[in-house]
Amino acid sequence: MSPKAIANTLEETRMKYSLLFLIFLLMAFALPAVAQLSQPMHDALSRSQLGANAELLATPEDRKTISDYAKTHLVAPWTELKALPPDQQAVLLQAAIEQKKGLTYLEFAIAVFQSITTGELPKQFGQMLLSPAASDKEGFIPINFADEKLAKALRQLVPLYDDAPERVVFIEKVLSGKARDEYLEWSSLQGVQPIQPISNIGETRKKLSPSISTTVPANSSPAHKSAQPKQAAASANHLASRLWSIAVVLIVSASGLLLLLIKKRK
Repeated sequence: MSPKAIANTLEETRMKYSLLFLIFLLMAFALPAVAQLSQPMHDALSRSQLGANAELLATPEDRKTISDYAKTHLVAPWTELKALPPDQQAVLLQAAIEQKKGLTYLEFAIAVFQSITTGELPKQFGQMLLSPAASDKEGFIPINFADEKLAKALRQLVPLYDDAPERVVFIEKVLSGKARDEYLEWSSLQGVQPIQPISNIGETRKKLSPSISTTVPANSSPAHKSAQPKQAAASANHLASRLWSIAVVLIVSASGLLLLLIKKRK
């Protein structure tokens, strides 16, 4: 191999490694640290698990750590969950099911169903909401079947469960109102006070922004409530920044590859 060929080869190798390093550097800044959880939270999740009936099994300390986080910070389910191992995803999701209440829980359930439809969460998680282990959520989905957003999210789930006909049957019973009637009948036979449907859902939604309705618990402080719009705006800005950074990575990568091809042809 001539000295010129050797020099060209070395130059191409140098450019390739420089490009790879640049891509790595840009990706490090472009991609967020998904599931930005504290170390105590990670530790608590790793020590906890779900029981045979999807109930949360954890020490009192770990349960409090996970539950407090799920109650106030689990905004978009996919953001905190998608980078975690499946077993830890299930633990955090179950904690949210147990902690979120009323309209907050309804909006959270809809968001989970939607993210299952888009493939951002495993479809197996749908059962955790359709048939929840938390006793105070039993019947919640059937009793609120008239909510348009919930009905739409449930209809979009149906094609995903073509391999689980029993789930399709249940979803269709929810949408028809039959599941609600069965739940009310069961409650009467058991002497249990049934869950009451969320009243004036449309009016309540008008008073709450989407970000607040999915993050603010009923007993949150005024200071926490006032912080939500700022957090929502920050999240939107952060998302835009992430998308722009990723676009830059793609552009730089394509440019680098083009330069290599031009260099090689010369």
